[in-house]
Amino acid sequence: MAMEHKREYSISLIRLIATAFIVSCHIMQYLDFVLVWWFNVGVQMFLCMSGFLYGRKGKIEDEWAFYKRNIGKILIDYYVVVIAVMLIFTVFLPTERSTVAFARALFLSGRLHGGEHLWYIPYCLLCYLITPFLARYFAHYEDGKRAKAFVGLCVTTFFVLEGIITFFDSAWIICYIVGYYLGTITDEKDGKCYKIVSAAIAVAAIVMNAGQIVADYVIKLEFTGILGWFYKEFCNYAHVALGVALFVVLKATFEKIFRNSYPKAVQKICTYSDKYSYDVYLVHQFVILGPLSLMALTDSLYLNIALILAVTIISAVAVHWICIFIRSKAKNIRKA
Repeated sequence: MAMEHKREYSISLIRLIATAFIVSCHIMQYLDFVLVWWFNVGVQMFLCMSGFLYGRKGKIEDEWAFYKRNIGKILIDYYVVVIAVMLIFTVFLPTERSTVAFARALFLSGRLHGGEHLWYIPYCLLCYLITPFLARYFAHYEDGKRAKAFVGLCVTTFFVLEGIITFFDSAWIICYIVGYYLGTITDEKDGKCYKIVSAAIAVAAIVMNAGQIVADYVIKLEFTGILGWFYKEFCNYAHVALGVALFVVLKATFEKIFRNSYPKAVQKICTYSDKYSYDVYLVHQFVILGPLSLMALTDSLYLNIALILAVTIISAVAVHWICIFIRSKAKNIRKA
């Protein structure tokens, strides 16, 4: 999601790791590895990271410009990828043609076959929509009262999304809010509040995920009915805690390791990762799962994975530059 104006390489490295986690998890999903359900925490890392970046920025001066810039940034790339896949399906895979599926994908209410990972896009848009509100909300409270305001907001969000607007899972939106809150308290009391909250989340991540591991893999409990709903929510929030904990731990680790400076090679890698990570996310699963999968293209798994990575990178670069061209043309039309 968010891209900071002044590049912070610790954040860029986390973005790269989160992207690698997500690509890896879908390869694992094809291979039916159980770790897929742990490596997909890259999404929660992205949500926390994005919230954190905006939380540090604080007040948004021009909310309309904010919406136009960021929603356009998300949707133009999304539609370039989705329309391209629709054309491929129409020309080469007629069995995948579906007016209903195509319409739902265009209106963000459904996913194309192989593009199920794009469930994240409506969440991304909602996070952008609530960001100006978050900026005003947290700015209204003094440092000492911000923690209570944060808890109250999370509780309200939970009940609204679980009981009223049920299209969205409350856990993933709250993950963004947690990241935003962490961003607002980075300088509060010389960073002490940030350290305390980060440590608490890390402890919660260890306890909650250890509990889930015991329940799922050791005791192998199965829950149904209302208990099944509660356990699903528990696992979702354990995943949130894990994603946030990985973000704060990795950020602290990179800042300590590279406290003097980041090597030029790391800076260059981060520059490319920041530029193309969103488009890598958009395109990668289409060539891993679904009718366009390359996982069985040859008899060599490693060669197939290498080809997938190459196609993903080439496609992401192509999407990136196509979108730059579209934005440039749209800008010229507005000026005319």
